[in-house]
Amino acid sequence: MIKVETRGLDELRRRLASVAKNVPQAERRVIASAKRSTETFSVRAITDVYTVSKKRARAGFTKGRVKAGELAFVIAGSKRTIGWHHFDVRTPKRGVSVRIKKGGGRKLVPNAFAARTKNFTGSGAGGATFSETTSVRIFVRDSYKRLPIHMKFGPSVADMLVNSIANAKIAEFGVTKLRTELERQIAVALRG
Repeated sequence: MIKVETRGLDELRRRLASVAKNVPQAERRVIASAKRSTETFSVRAITDVYTVSKKRARAGFTKGRVKAGELAFVIAGSKRTIGWHHFDVRTPKRGVSVRIKKGGGRKLVPNAFAARTKNFTGSGAGGATFSETTSVRIFVRDSYKRLPIHMKFGPSVADMLVNSIANAKIAEFGVTKLRTELERQIAVALRG
């Protein structure tokens, strides 16, 4: 009679049971890590195409929750449009010159002007409150009269994410990052 024993089989069973128990937590970790990296890459992809600052582009992302069970995530941007003052703006002698995309040319708007305004912070107990900091905004007159005027806006972060050049880069990066992070987490779980 021949008896064959595998000494590490019980240890392997215990390790695989603990791996199966920790799968939802590991999935959330994988998705959260891949999402953070993809959001950072998205900011870079947006600023490669548009003249907006990285800080302003990052502020336009919406927060999403990470769910276990779905190996997917969504990168979404706010639909709120960004004012021209966040883009590449120059004020020549007459009007305002603006460039929204890095590859595009400048657009001269003759009825536009830059004005320093106080930032509105919302309504307090006594009504509207203004902060002490001021910033430059770009306004356009509807005619050659003094009023009416309105503020000029460029595209939103959601519109920038839909741009074909940025969207292709972001989607490719997100898929590869999710795959590599999943393989790394599997290796860590099996290592023990």
